[in-house]
Amino acid sequence: MKKPLNKHQEHFEDMILTGDLSVLDFFNSDCEISLKIDGSPAIVFGTNPANNQFFVSTKSAFNKVKIKLCHSHEEIDTHFQGKVANILHCCFNWLPHTDSIIQGDFLGFGNTDVVQPNTISYRFSEVVSQNIIFAPHTVWHTDGELKDAYVIGSAPSSKKNLI
Repeated sequence: MKKPLNKHQEHFEDMILTGDLSVLDFFNSDCEISLKIDGSPAIVFGTNPANNQFFVSTKSAFNKVKIKLCHSHEEIDTHFQGKVANILHCCFNWLPHTDSIIQGDFLGFGNTDVVQPNTISYRFSEVVSQNIIFAPHTVWHTDGELKDAYVIGSAPSSKKNLI
């Protein structure tokens, strides 16, 4: 099986804003589309295949040189500081431990019905009772190190994806 490359995918709205209108043909094709949820920061978490330990990180988990995987609160403090470190501490405590490697967007903290991680506000029909609000979107796999990871699928879409 040929492994897909670990590369950035352009979003429709970005392509249109740069003058590439060919993307509009997509809407007349037989395909599936999904909602882009934009949180901050992007979070990667799961089981590190190198040591079978749970980890959290930002997209720096996929760096080719300086990989920042955090298997403990101490490692979070070593690699990150400020707001990102605080968010990673909460993710370390509250994201589910899984054998997969999952990437998603941190939207905010629970006990509210509105979060605004960037310029877009997300309003929920009821107060979110979970500690954090997280939107998973990509599942990764690697036969070796995380820097060699490739996408194997999208996180299934449902209201339950907001952790």
